[in-house]
Amino acid sequence: MERKLIHSSHGKISVLQIIGFVVIFFGLVYLFIQQITNKLNGETIAIDFFTIMLGIAFAFPELLRDSNKGLSTMRIIVFMIINVICLLLLKIGWDEHSLKEIGVDQWWVSIIGFVFGAKATQSYFESKVTTNQAALTAAKQVLTTAPPPALLQELDGCGVTPTKLTTDADLPVSKGGTK
Repeated sequence: MERKLIHSSHGKISVLQIIGFVVIFFGLVYLFIQQITNKLNGETIAIDFFTIMLGIAFAFPELLRDSNKGLSTMRIIVFMIINVICLLLLKIGWDEHSLKEIGVDQWWVSIIGFVFGAKATQSYFESKVTTNQAALTAAKQVLTTAPPPALLQELDGCGVTPTKLTTDADLPVSKGGTK
């Protein structure tokens, strides 16, 4: 069974995904050991949280891909900003009992607003890129597709449909009439 390094085919997972699952597993085992030995503190939790989230990024790469299946820089940035916020709040607030003790006052909603704003920005630019790429792909198809032979026969050498003269008196001169 052949495994690819990055991309996975149907039914198979990549080597990086296996590494991600291993990192998640070791992060959970480390957390369990720290809990049993009563050595849990904010710093340990923050490091373990970051390790598990890094494993999730490797194990589930589709979370960081856009609609074109390429890695999205904005998704990576939003993912890391949220990780940093959670990491800091876990480290600082592990032994605290209220948001005020952590230093998060009545403006804590602005943190959530910031995260949602980052996600909205990511979605906006991702959809804009997708729309532009779709338009570019359609334009390339139009430019590279040869016109049907019937259309070529109806055109003169300049790509203009030749005007046909008729003796019909009802037609104006602009439409090929003789009057």
